[in-house]
Amino acid sequence: MSKVVKVRTDRRRVELPTKVNVPPPNFIDYCLLFYGVKGVGKTSVAASIPNSIVLMLEPRRRNLRIKQWPVEGPQPTWLEIVEFLGLCREQRIRPIIDTVDEAYFMCQKHVGLHYGKEFGSVSEVSEMPSDYWIDVREEFAKHFNQLLYDDIGVVFLSHAKPRAMETTEVKAMQTAPTCTPACWKYLKSVCDFAFYYGNHGKDRAMWLRGEDPWTGCGVDDHFLSPAGEPVRILPIPYAKTNGGQVAWETLLKSWDNKLYDMDESEKIENKAAATKGKKFFAK
Repeated sequence: MSKVVKVRTDRRRVELPTKVNVPPPNFIDYCLLFYGVKGVGKTSVAASIPNSIVLMLEPRRRNLRIKQWPVEGPQPTWLEIVEFLGLCREQRIRPIIDTVDEAYFMCQKHVGLHYGKEFGSVSEVSEMPSDYWIDVREEFAKHFNQLLYDDIGVVFLSHAKPRAMETTEVKAMQTAPTCTPACWKYLKSVCDFAFYYGNHGKDRAMWLRGEDPWTGCGVDDHFLSPAGEPVRILPIPYAKTNGGQVAWETLLKSWDNKLYDMDESEKIENKAAATKGKKFFAK
């Protein structure tokens, strides 16, 4: 793949910082990853984020009232995806990438054409040379990094599958995104938060912390209970309508340290029920 070297003509003044970085106070200003079981509501949650558009790379979800592109026609090519991201950047609209797996594969297909290869599935790219993989990583990162450098948050979506854990010497498995290892590596480098959305028994929940399922939540002053304890599993209330909006608002409340961990919530509810029963039967 031919490379064009662009030299920056604008030079900023380089100065060493005198103050520490202050993280944005609003959760919406971060780069996010939601992944989980199919049909749990990832797209609905992400589409509830203000000023966002879903880049729908899977078969369109006709049952969802969301703003998505494309509205009709075949799956977008990588060049069309790049154009979509450019428009989001110009108009400062947050893109929801549904799914990042498909976006990365579209990038792989595009770069493959420069190597004289036309891929029909992910498995067909396994024999490509190392230069190809470098070009894919650079091409994919270039366009998404432009958004992040301009402080336009990106939300990535993926499904879930068991993967080998990287942080343990003993072989163990963990639930993680379904994207390729290279794509996952990129997500780890740019996503400020990564959450698993799934089922906890009969209830729906979002995992904010922990190694299994894999999560990314490197803050110590948010997502705490009112008692100041880190929330690991956030219960998501059931809603007959606007379930995505309810889930998003629940996540924002947890960011503001207003909700308890799922296990703690159950203890509080059980204690309240027991107390109410005692008062009712008291003589």
